[in-house]
Amino acid sequence: MEKVKQRNKFLLKILIISALIILNFSLEAMMMAKDPSVFTTISKINPELSYDDFLNSIIFSLFIKVINPITISLYTFFTIKKYGINKTYKLFFGAMTLISIVNLFFSFSIGSVFYYLGLILNIFLLIVITRQER
Repeated sequence: MEKVKQRNKFLLKILIISALIILNFSLEAMMMAKDPSVFTTISKINPELSYDDFLNSIIFSLFIKVINPITISLYTFFTIKKYGINKTYKLFFGAMTLISIVNLFFSFSIGSVFYYLGLILNIFLLIVITRQER
């Protein structure tokens, strides 16, 4: 019975943190897509960039940022009761999250609150994944 409670608590943590990460980066993408000054600034650097290309790059960037928490959430939700949390789970999803953190860190969007919040949430996700007892 204790193991079931522990697994449910772990699942809830994973789902909440993942939802917050997805919400964070979705809001960032929405803010960038709706703000004409962002497109103006980027079009000065790359004059042949159309608005459609700009929106496509924002959507692709959003997809890259949220694929990790989506994958972790879905896999955990559907398999935690059958397989539990083992070393392979921790290693694979911990490495995926670490790569996601490094990728986000090297984007250097230091002027954005979403950048820092995304880093913090991904670090929390990494801690939750690696600290879970088997």
